[in-house]
Amino acid sequence: MAYATTKDDVEIFYKDWGLKDAQPIVFHHGWPLSSDDWDAQMLAITVPTLVLHGEDDQIVPIADSALKSSKLLKNGTLKTYPGFSHGMLTVNADVLNADLLAFVKA
Repeated sequence: MAYATTKDDVEIFYKDWGLKDAQPIVFHHGWPLSSDDWDAQMLAITVPTLVLHGEDDQIVPIADSALKSSKLLKNGTLKTYPGFSHGMLTVNADVLNADLLAFVKA
């Protein structure tokens, strides 16, 4: 990870995640994540956790995210949505809100 300071004393962090065809990410006003390795953090979560993922997500491949994280969670439930994209929380809010509510009530 590289960083620079702008003339306004704003630190800008640059991280190339190394994903094929992905754009590097620039963070400003501080590094937002505690680490790049989420495995240990995911293993520490013991509460029931719902992992939602659109099967047509072209930005975050399901194999690199939801499938992995749902296996790391001790009490995780994976729910995938055929045809749903990365913007599913906005585009398909009615479906997702109903599933979230059902999970919370269970």
